[in-house]
Amino acid sequence: MEISSVYRSPNPPKNVANSAQMDQFLDHLDNLLSTLSSLPCQAYIFLDSNINALKFNPANPEHFFSIIHENLFSMCIRKATRIQNGVGSLIDYILLNMNPMK
Repeated sequence: MEISSVYRSPNPPKNVANSAQMDQFLDHLDNLLSTLSSLPCQAYIFLDSNINALKFNPANPEHFFSIIHENLFSMCIRKATRIQNGVGSLIDYILLNMNPMK
């Protein structure tokens, strides 16, 4: 069994555009999921992406979700993980590989 934790800050470092930070994060996530999906074991990823699945702005959730599904991972959480001032957001995920035995 493989377990990993991933965090993406909602604020990029100085002199880095939001889009560049997002592109870099998505590339790293894709590489991680691809590597884990090639292993013959179950993998769990605890992910604080700060990409709100309940509000498709400003991040690029379509690409985020396609990376998850293309690497044969499934999202175990589909409801709001944070509620603040009566508004829910889904920014925290538990990912599980759907085909752990090749």
